[in-house]
Amino acid sequence: LTGPVFAGYPGALHLYRIHDEGAFTDAEIDALMKVAAKIDAACDQQRASRRPAHSAFQAPWAHRPSSRFVVLDAALKPVFGADAFAKMDDRLREQLLQHAEHRLANLAPRGEIPADRLQTPDSRGDLWTFRAVTFRKFPALSHGTVIFFCMQPEALDWATIRPGDFQADPEMVRLVPAIQFMRENFHGSATLSKISRSVFLSPFHFHRRFTELFGLTPKHFLLECQIYEAKRQLMTHQKELAQIASDCGFAHQSHFTSRFKQATGLTPTRWRRIAQDMQRASTY
Repeated sequence: LTGPVFAGYPGALHLYRIHDEGAFTDAEIDALMKVAAKIDAACDQQRASRRPAHSAFQAPWAHRPSSRFVVLDAALKPVFGADAFAKMDDRLREQLLQHAEHRLANLAPRGEIPADRLQTPDSRGDLWTFRAVTFRKFPALSHGTVIFFCMQPEALDWATIRPGDFQADPEMVRLVPAIQFMRENFHGSATLSKISRSVFLSPFHFHRRFTELFGLTPKHFLLECQIYEAKRQLMTHQKELAQIASDCGFAHQSHFTSRFKQATGLTPTRWRRIAQDMQRASTY
């Protein structure tokens, strides 16, 4: 499947039969592929119907490559997502290769392999966020070690998600409403206590499980919501920076500028110039 939950994140449809039934025939596999295509179309239609009316889902400045993760083997060759990797910004690609080389060189023979949250700038200086995970063995892709680089879903991605999309994981089902609560209340009223109450958990337990499952803290997700809304407003050219800062829940303009640069690698003014150039280039 090309994107069963999030667009750009492939998945798999599993179908099993007992040994006595024999191998799947080519005709059966073709029929299964047609079913998968129908599921993909239904998922795309469902996501499109859930997008906020004011979203910039297809904006050139949004981080939305067609495939949003790549897998490298021990020789630093892509064994999944090769096309997306080849089309990636040169600076991004170089930094992912360097990080993969570092992880391979420091791979302990035994013990847990920690995942990394990796922020890397592209050639424009705009930061992209990946999660890097190493597997010593992954037979479906390689006989040796592989490293997954998966773009973290952004605030806009979560706008199209509902708890039922994770029905195979009860804990995710329970926590997804907290994502929705934060997206609706990021302007300033979403304290940890209020967020945890929205899913009937203690602040401590909620913070710990949210961070483990989603790969970032609730505070960081709130910041992503603020940054996305600030980007959207920056591109409308209808408000001054001070007003955007206030609307997005920042204490003041300097606080907004500092946090925006921390999240994107660029000041709001610099980011807007780059985004405008990308917007103009996409129209030609």
